[in-house]
Amino acid sequence: MLARLREAAGAGVELLGAVSDQQLHRLYAGAKTLLYPAEDEDFGMVPVEAMGHGVPVIAHRSGGPSKTVIDGRTGVLFDELSEQGLVEAIERAGSHSFDRQVIYRHARQFSRQEFVKQLEEFLGGVTARR
Repeated sequence: MLARLREAAGAGVELLGAVSDQQLHRLYAGAKTLLYPAEDEDFGMVPVEAMGHGVPVIAHRSGGPSKTVIDGRTGVLFDELSEQGLVEAIERAGSHSFDRQVIYRHARQFSRQEFVKQLEEFLGGVTARR
């Protein structure tokens, strides 16, 4: 499928396929924004990963991103999943100045460490009630 996508994308687009963790970090470090026009994604790890690098996210207001992206603060959410809806979201994001540190701090609440901490607190509360 990658060959078909490369052909459809044309000369101005580079599709990388699988990349190393190091290369992914460099790509996020240089990214201005992550475009994530997926509908009803269960959680949406990619937007959280991007925000973990301080990158604002443009995502459809559905599924996981509707819970993890703060519209106007860590990215832009849009309602109409269409070319026009995406163009308007990109223009809105382009006119906004995002603070990469704010985005990074927001993403930390979805970290493995935070998950373990909250799980331990929950389990501690459950066992204390017995």
